[in-house]
Order: sequence, then C-alpha cells, then structure tokens
Amino acid sequence: MSSTQVLHTSKKLDEGFEPWRNRPLGEFLYLILDARFEKPRLDAKVISVAILSAIGVDKNGDRRVLGLTMAMSEAKNYWKEFLESLTKRGLHGVEFIVSDDHGSLNAAHREVFPNATWERCQFYFTKNAIKHCPNTQIKKGIAKELRTIYDAENLEQAEGALKELVAKYATIAPKLAVWLENNVTRSLDRLLTPKEHRVSKRMSNLNERAINQEVKQRTRKARAFPNESSLIRLITSVIFNIEKKWVDK
Repeated sequence: MSSTQVLHTSKKLDEGFEPWRNRPLGEFLYLILDARFEKPRLDAKVISVAILSAIGVDKNGDRRVLGLTMAMSEAKNYWKEFLESLTKRGLHGVEFIVSDDHGSLNAAHREVFPNATWERCQFYFTKNAIKHCPNTQIKKGIAKELRTIYDAENLEQAEGALKELVAKYATIAPKLAVWLENNVTRSLDRLLTPKEHRVSKRMSNLNERAINQEVKQRTRKARAFPNESSLIRLITSVIFNIEKKWVDK
C-alpha cells in the first residue's frame, strides 16, 4: 500500500471508531480499572505510556468496555481526567470499584466516585500474599487457601475462614499472619453483592484477560508505534471487537 492509501484507510478507521469511543454511557454498578504500558514515538523519542481502561458491569451482570485512553503515566491527574471523561459521557450509579492497590488510582476514584466502595483485586492481592510467604511450601498453598475465603457463600463465612487461616500461620509464619489479618478484608466487599455478580467483579484481572492479553498479541509485533494515533487506533480496534463479542452473546 502507498502512504496515501495508508493515510486514507487510517482516517476511515478513526472516523468509524470515534462514535464508539465517545458513545453515551449509562448506569453501571461495578467499575473495573486497570492499565498497561506501550511504547509509541512521541517528539522523535520512543517512550513508555500508560493505556488506562475501564470495564463496567451493569445490573444484569453484563460487561461493557466503557473507555480507554493514553496517558503519560498512572499519576492521579491522568486517572482522574479519565474517570471524569466517563462521567461526562453519562456513567453513573457506580457502587463498587475494583482495581489493584495503586495509590494514585485510589486517590482519583475517591474524588470522582466518593460514594463507591473500593475493593482490591483478588488476583493481584494473591500475588502480593505470595511475596509475604517465608518458604516455598507456604507459597504453593496460599493461593488455594485464599480462594477458600474468596469463594465463601457470605461475609460471615469468609471472616471465619480468615480467622482460621490467621491462626494457622500465627506461629509458623507470624508476619504473614499479621499481613493477612490486616489486608484480606479489603478484598471481601464483593460478598455483599448479588451472588450472580461476584465473578464479574472479583478482579481487575478481568481487564488483563479480556483486554490486555488480546492487545499484547497485536502490539508486541509492532514493538514501537510511529505515533500516538497509530497506537490508539490499533488498541481501539481490538477492544471494539471484544465489545462486539460481548454484545452478540
């Protein structure tokens, strides 16, 4: 293809994606936030930038990709600007927010959605728990033990399982026991929501599996993008098709 043909095709794609990227939103009870990093060329330099993304889960438990944007980092101002752009498009009714324990992100969503309950992503929480395990044997079993707590029928049952786990490690791994006691409860608010919704909001890893892995398969071939527009165009096309599959189901 000639450069003119590439330019023409790119323009057509941008015109097609723009209405979807800026479409009106509505009520979504749960908001799942995550970020990944890519390398476009900006001002003649290849730099690392953050791609911020948001998945919403509505009252029927259906998922939708609400938006994405490129930011220079995961600093609070970038997350806040991204979240405010979603509210300007009509996003409302957010009761729960799921994300990794990222200080800047948490500060931003508390300002934009002050009444929403924040819940730590269970996938990343388990990874953090493994880092606090003193030996290989405990590392191999901690994920399964935490899953027992996560899969409890209700909050009371989960808290009981947590007490048993803390007691188990109080002697053989006291630092782990204290860490679990102080942090696990931050991943249990999902048990206050309808059972049929719990899997959908368990982890921001939903973004990782549903979006980031699909994007990575395409972007790793490009390595460094010639500009911001080409990066956003490719990622939008991937996410647009993911969204279409969800709607068709």
